[in-house]
Amino acid sequence: MILLAGKDIKKSYGIDTIIENISFTVQDNDKIGVVGVNGAGKSTLFKIITGALEKDEGDIFLGKGVRLGYMSQDFEFHSDNTILEEMLTVFRHLIMMEQEIHELELKISNHESENSATVLEQLLKSYANLQEQYKQQRGFEYQSLARGVLKGLGFGPEDFDKKVNILSGGQKTRIALGKILLQDFDILLLDEPTNYLDIQSVEWLEDFLKGLRGAVLIISHDRYFLDIVTSKTFEVENKTLVEYNGNYSKYVELKRLRQEELMKDYAQQQKEVERQKAIIDRFRQYNREKSIKQAESREKALDRMELMDKPLSTPKGVKFTFEPRVKSGNDVLFVNDAAKAYDRQLFENVSFEIKRGEKVALLGPNGIGKTTLLKMIMGIVSADKGNIRFGTNVNVGYYDQEQENLSQGKLVIDEIWDEYTELNQTDLRTKLAAFLFQGEDVFK
Repeated sequence: MILLAGKDIKKSYGIDTIIENISFTVQDNDKIGVVGVNGAGKSTLFKIITGALEKDEGDIFLGKGVRLGYMSQDFEFHSDNTILEEMLTVFRHLIMMEQEIHELELKISNHESENSATVLEQLLKSYANLQEQYKQQRGFEYQSLARGVLKGLGFGPEDFDKKVNILSGGQKTRIALGKILLQDFDILLLDEPTNYLDIQSVEWLEDFLKGLRGAVLIISHDRYFLDIVTSKTFEVENKTLVEYNGNYSKYVELKRLRQEELMKDYAQQQKEVERQKAIIDRFRQYNREKSIKQAESREKALDRMELMDKPLSTPKGVKFTFEPRVKSGNDVLFVNDAAKAYDRQLFENVSFEIKRGEKVALLGPNGIGKTTLLKMIMGIVSADKGNIRFGTNVNVGYYDQEQENLSQGKLVIDEIWDEYTELNQTDLRTKLAAFLFQGEDVFK
């Protein structure tokens, strides 16, 4: 059953065409990964599907009665509710039904015997019907469902009574995702759903989406997540969309084969074009009426030929190397018996050493104190106890999750240039290009 379809979708901003000639269908129970480089138009397509953005051309078809849920990458909301209260707003209809059931119970218990038996019979019938509706709509389980989703997304019972408005942006995003997952949508559009999720929560989400009835379209750069959840892939590339049957790994293989086939077809066509041109030139050299007519006939046939565009190569990935200004000593970092607490103990008795050349992953669930530990190492946050010490000639770079040090009003090129004034424009733009900031992008 087709739930959603798009035909010849186009969207431009000014003279810049973002997407065009995009057509697709989404069947019941499809689990689709939507992939492509940043800026390809994936989120734009999602917004057009939901009606949040007007398309320039084309049509979107949504099946009759099909319910569509959408969570954007930059979702924001404000609420005075607690975390659990906010999740339960999804079941507002059930909460209202509970009130109706309670009111009927009061009327039945207060019904006096001298009143008409017909009235009591009608009350009991209404009560039975309402109870059945309540049961069918998961009225007896919605509280546990909400708590289960919160737990899956990394919130413990101790978090349920916290106010939403005191939470970080990442925590609010997890709540927004949870609310979407609790609703009975026929199609879910999820834009980077694994952002702000720890490993355990990502694994929980994988299982949840695999078992979900209905279709899911997922924008994600997490290839492992897509491999587990999806069975079809839409690639948005060069302004259009190509569909591949299979998860991310299968898509990579199929795309390589498709690219090879396109290059082969293109080369064969170019060879044929050159062959025809050579024949035309030879006929013209004969300079006879018959041969000239043959040349003109072949020229017309060549003009009618639908020439292929040369297949575009795969966009380059990010390339960079870490080269220290000065070679450090063999011992890079010492942490001994470090501890930190706020309203609760985050961690204690933390000790480790890092040697030159080691690559270390810092793992743990959300809220366990990973970022706090990094800030302690950088001296941004003080340790409650313990000792942290760098080795000889250690130069430290720090990438902040929230990027609070970026100047929102600056151009990309100025943000870097103001920090590294010794670079000339050529060197600076070369380094920016390594991170895929090219052309006019550096002036955004």
